[in-house]
Amino acid sequence: NPAVTQRAQYWIKAQPALVGSVQRQSLSPQEERVLALVAEGLTNKEIGAALQLSDKTVKNYLANMFQKLRISRRAQAATFFATRKS
Repeated sequence: NPAVTQRAQYWIKAQPALVGSVQRQSLSPQEERVLALVAEGLTNKEIGAALQLSDKTVKNYLANMFQKLRISRRAQAATFFATRKS
C-alpha cells in the first residue's frame, strides 16, 4: 500500500537515532532473514514455511526485532529494510 509505505518512510526519516541504535544492538542473522521476508510482504505463515519455523517462532522473532528497532508495525520494518539496503 503506497500510503502506508509513505507514512513509514516519513517515520524512518523522522527517527535519525534509529539507525545508530540498531548498530549498537544489531539483529541476529535469523532476524535479518525474517526482516527480508517481511519486506517482501510475506505473512507469518509464509515466513514460517520459507524458513521452516512455526508461526509462533516467527511471531517471537518479529517481537524481538520490533523491540530492537523501536517500531510497532510491519510496514515500518519493511521501510527500514528498504532504506537500509539502498
